[in-house]
Amino acid sequence: MLALLRAGLLQEPVSEAERARWLAEQDPGALAVWEQARRALPRVGESPGMHAPLPELSLAEPTAAFLAQRSLLRLRTSERLIASERARPLDAIVSDRAGLERADTVLESAAEVLSDHDSKVVLRGHGIEVTRQAFANSASGAASFADKIGYPVVLKALSPDLRRKTELGAVELDVGNAAAVKRSYARIVANVEERAPSVRLDGVIVAEMIPLGLDLHCGGLRMRSGAVAMFARPLIDAAASIDPVLARSPLTPTHALLLAEAALAHVPTRRRAEDPDVRTLAAILLRIDRLFEHTGDRLLHVDLNPVRMIVGEREYVTLGARIVQRPHLEGI
Repeated sequence: MLALLRAGLLQEPVSEAERARWLAEQDPGALAVWEQARRALPRVGESPGMHAPLPELSLAEPTAAFLAQRSLLRLRTSERLIASERARPLDAIVSDRAGLERADTVLESAAEVLSDHDSKVVLRGHGIEVTRQAFANSASGAASFADKIGYPVVLKALSPDLRRKTELGAVELDVGNAAAVKRSYARIVANVEERAPSVRLDGVIVAEMIPLGLDLHCGGLRMRSGAVAMFARPLIDAAASIDPVLARSPLTPTHALLLAEAALAHVPTRRRAEDPDVRTLAAILLRIDRLFEHTGDRLLHVDLNPVRMIVGEREYVTLGARIVQRPHLEGI
């Protein structure tokens, strides 16, 4: 396989017409083995460019050619990304000084584990798109906020201690009017009091309802050594979790693009005209990385789960967020 990959790297890509002519001349048995490999590894076989063999790779060993082709396509994609970043650099600089100051104030006053709402205030201050939302401590207040945000809305319990909100009945989706908001508020409070009585409930978040899109899990985690590992993975199959792709901080724009590409490579249906560009995820990762840099060694974990990639001007929205920082007693 490595020999095939090396040979492929030394050749220029061919046109689709040349590829079709080459395929017509190949041994049907070798092509059948190629198709067997696609069926055996469907996630790889459904990836862009894997619908048929490339002429740059010999089919003398079809299975080895199949594996080599995936690597060759990844390398070519990486080369294009590096060239595109040089031509159109990514921008991770945040010019909103007021937003940065609000983020710093929240971190200084928050506990070790920030709530979803406080985490999003910090993320917004660092230029990361989050849901438009507000928190309420009464049913009427929740309905008033929902009227301002616009329907439908999502309601969820506001507490740094709750991790499985949906399972506990602490989330209500697609709430369509003020009366329904009041009922949802009451159900959430009752469910938390009954199913998690020891949890501190600060209120209920009222947030905009985001349309369906590609969901991602990304963020950064400080390791025992003190270094920060950046990570990203798509959330496309609840039955088969995909391992995150990792890269060490600090990220350069090129590293962010390659990390984003490696994570999105697990999504077989991407590369449609309406899909968000890989640069969108790269920009998110860069801003998370700059958040760690801005705060020194204060932050332990920044978790965006999920980030939803959508079609439109916003390109993505962070639906769930959790930031963990060092205890203030440590003198940070």
